Amino acid sequence: MTTKDLIDLSKLTNGRISDRTVFIDFVALCAMAISCAVDCVHADARRKGIAEILARYQPKEHSQLFTGFRDLTDAVKTDIEQQRWEDRLGNAFQKLGMSGKDGIDFTPPDLTRLMARIAMGATPTLPPEGYFTVTDPTCGSGITLLAAAEQLADAGYNPCQHLVMQAADLNRTCAHMAYVNLSLYGIPAVVIHGNTLTMEEYSRWYTPAYVLGSWIWRCPLPYGSSRNRSDELLKMATDPPCMLPSAGSRLRNWAVRRKEGDDNTMTGQAKYKQFIKIAEKRTQRVLEDLEALGNCSNPATYLYSDHHLRQIFNAIDEKLANVKKRLQERSPYSHIPFRLKDTAMDDSNCANTHLSYMGKMIPRNDLFTQEYVIHVLETGSACFTDLEQIRATYMDKLGLDPCWTYPLGIGAHHGLVILPVVGRLPQPALYRHGSGDL
Repeated sequence: MTTKDLIDLSKLTNGRISDRTVFIDFVALCAMAISCAVDCVHADARRKGIAEILARYQPKEHSQLFTGFRDLTDAVKTDIEQQRWEDRLGNAFQKLGMSGKDGIDFTPPDLTRLMARIAMGATPTLPPEGYFTVTDPTCGSGITLLAAAEQLADAGYNPCQHLVMQAADLNRTCAHMAYVNLSLYGIPAVVIHGNTLTMEEYSRWYTPAYVLGSWIWRCPLPYGSSRNRSDELLKMATDPPCMLPSAGSRLRNWAVRRKEGDDNTMTGQAKYKQFIKIAEKRTQRVLEDLEALGNCSNPATYLYSDHHLRQIFNAIDEKLANVKKRLQERSPYSHIPFRLKDTAMDDSNCANTHLSYMGKMIPRNDLFTQEYVIHVLETGSACFTDLEQIRATYMDKLGLDPCWTYPLGIGAHHGLVILPVVGRLPQPALYRHGSGDL
């Protein structure tokens, strides 16, 4: 969906309702539909809001509005696949002449990228808590926040996992646009329709990534210095990501026991139901986290060594064995946080011990020397098959085929073989043997 498509969608009533009003309703409809799917705290009020919006439109126009929402979602999906961060809603908002009024002025995209680069730096360092926090008190359509997410993505971080945002705007449509943008791009965020100067909050919007990622427990984002009522209600509605029961759950369990006439223990049936409910949720969370860990295999974004993998899977195996033992023996909970040790991959010795090749760190000790490869060619027939033993050894040791063969067919050149070796030539060179080159 392009900006033109959004503007065409705003004309769906053929003048019965103004283009600007249709666009405002469309954005509000998208925001409420997303919110209802994940936010149980505000779901009832937002379902009512959806019904009020649809009541102003004819049935065939309902279909056009929801088709527009689907097309917008598909467009953002394409943006994510192509690593683009585009603010379509903000562009349409300006094209419809709604910016420049009531103090609403949007920052040009190039300037937002420059601001993000200045604020975060070309190579931002992950904070000790494991995620970045970004706040925009006058967010508009969220274009500055998208620029910050793009900057982190370019630096190799995953904005869906390493970033949480708070956005606020006095204009309700701007808050809705920012919420839709951040939701569709999968960024954990809390968007507030409120007055930043007086700290008055009119409504609060949690993105799906914020709710599903349990960010309400990791990083609650009140609007001001005091706790937020919606945050506390959301906590009560979701299972806390910790092993120990919360005060609220202990109080509920106590109430159950009192009702059953036993102040000390729950009934066996109640315990069984409690275990099934909690164990299923936590097992699913573990499986999802393991799947997310597997996504780190993308060589275009991440760089790691077998040393790191051994640490990770040794820690996972050890934890699995520990959890299995505790469940079997009904033993108390203990926790030691996991940290990767970079002794084999730190900046001081990485270049000396490993070679980056095809997105993988290869130990230099596993590579043949340049002199040995030349010796093989000199004592053989100087053809590709002479290197087959080296290729087979690499495949056995490294688990990949690092040798690339290219037929040249230019003059006397028979072909070209690229493979990693220890040692460097002062300049690119061809190994010459007999009448041909290799």
